[in-house]
Amino acid sequence: MRLIKINSLSSFLFRLFKKSGGFTLVELLVVIAVIGLLSSVVLASLTASRRKSRDARRVSDMRQVQIAFEFYFDVTRAYPANGYAGLSAILAPTYIATVPSDPLVGWPGYRYCQRSVTSYTLGASLENTPNVLLANDVDINYITGNCTGVNAINGGDAVRCDGTGGGGCYATAVD
Repeated sequence: MRLIKINSLSSFLFRLFKKSGGFTLVELLVVIAVIGLLSSVVLASLTASRRKSRDARRVSDMRQVQIAFEFYFDVTRAYPANGYAGLSAILAPTYIATVPSDPLVGWPGYRYCQRSVTSYTLGASLENTPNVLLANDVDINYITGNCTGVNAINGGDAVRCDGTGGGGCYATAVD
């Protein structure tokens, strides 16, 4: 059996665990890479969550506008005339505090079409597809009658309300 001198063991341990002056470049690069990878994963999940929350707000906004339409209908026995842009002048502040606008600037947003005095179609373009919210809406394509141009709701579960791709159209209708 070989005996190790205490002096040589202590000097070996000292050299093994001695403090260095700092981190090496490789150690710093590894830490930066790991932080970058983790932040990109968090950012990607945050972006998806934001899209889902904007879609939920759009559906909620459509329900609020529908309630305002019913208040308006109770008084006038007709739904408002065409166009989502003109609803503020008709509905606010008597039937709704403010007519909601889309939470994402530049997105196709909301569309409204009065098909007759007692029927209308209301739609919101959603960002997320597939979307469970689209299972509970009305799948429509009303492009006849008063629903043409910017008032047309040409969407479906894989097409935005303006007829372009990259989302879905949550639509409600009263006939």
